Amino acid sequence: MDFLIKKSNVLFLLLSIFLFGTVFFLFLGELTSQIFFQKFASPKMIHSNVLKFDSLLGWSQKESFQDRFQGPEFSIQVSTNQYGMRDNFYLTQKQKPKRMLVLGDSFAWGWGVEQEDIFSEILEKKHPEWEILNTAVPGYGTDQELLALQVKWKEFKPDIILLLFCGNDLINNVNSSQYYMNKPLYRLQMDHLVAPQGNVPPASAHQSVFRFLARHMILLKEILVGIERPINKFLDTRIPKSEKIKITLKLLEKINSESNAMGAQFILVSVPMRKVFRDSLSIAAERKGHLYMPLDEAFSNTATQFLFEDGHWNKAGHVIAAKAIDKFFMENDVWR
Repeated sequence: MDFLIKKSNVLFLLLSIFLFGTVFFLFLGELTSQIFFQKFASPKMIHSNVLKFDSLLGWSQKESFQDRFQGPEFSIQVSTNQYGMRDNFYLTQKQKPKRMLVLGDSFAWGWGVEQEDIFSEILEKKHPEWEILNTAVPGYGTDQELLALQVKWKEFKPDIILLLFCGNDLINNVNSSQYYMNKPLYRLQMDHLVAPQGNVPPASAHQSVFRFLARHMILLKEILVGIERPINKFLDTRIPKSEKIKITLKLLEKINSESNAMGAQFILVSVPMRKVFRDSLSIAAERKGHLYMPLDEAFSNTATQFLFEDGHWNKAGHVIAAKAIDKFFMENDVWR
């Protein structure tokens, strides 16, 4: 009996030493990272500073917000207007003959570039008779863009609604949480789109802890991402590709019908993506009668125009996107 007690005490001591050592070296590694590698910290979750909890949309942008965002490849000023758009001050009523509303995620939001370098700003400068309001929010899926259009942006009465679609929207649209935040989730029932029921719950305790680590830690965040990536990949494979495409097309169809109901023309533009997704968007657009422009050709020989770390456009990339969209609009008589 004494032998078993001694053995258990030794095991407990060894386990305590192991845990203490692990915590100590993680702390030491994190401290070293914070001192020497702060400028190399991934900026993925820095945008959380501009976001606030929204019981309908999951999250939205703070109004009249100002801050500086820094990452390995950029240091930019981020400001929002009185409506929470990363854009200039606008009135609800048009102040110019024409108005365009831009929906999207971090691509349309201008991740990594100054506000004046975003493609929507470039287009607005070239066409001064147009007001182009950028309502994009980092991390949004097509479902959140639909809800935001219905509850927040209708009163702006746009003539054109441009949605910049990104391939990861297909994943966002079939998940009830993203980036450690909860979000609304549409479902299909008998081939019909069913809107989310009830309010979106605030972040749970473990989501809040993970968000804190992602926003403030360097080494610990990289360990977290390394563990999380294969788990998310596995979970993603459990949802058939056909289901992701189907619900996304239904959401886009609903945005098109909402646009038409408010007297606006809906135009879909997509960042470069896999051909199977691009073809699905093209077929649906032709069937529903709205314009669709994939940007794949515009970026086919310009890989260096992307931000190297995560694929978001840099300043030159936004120029390419703006030129391609402008040309497409002129060819289809949109700037009339």
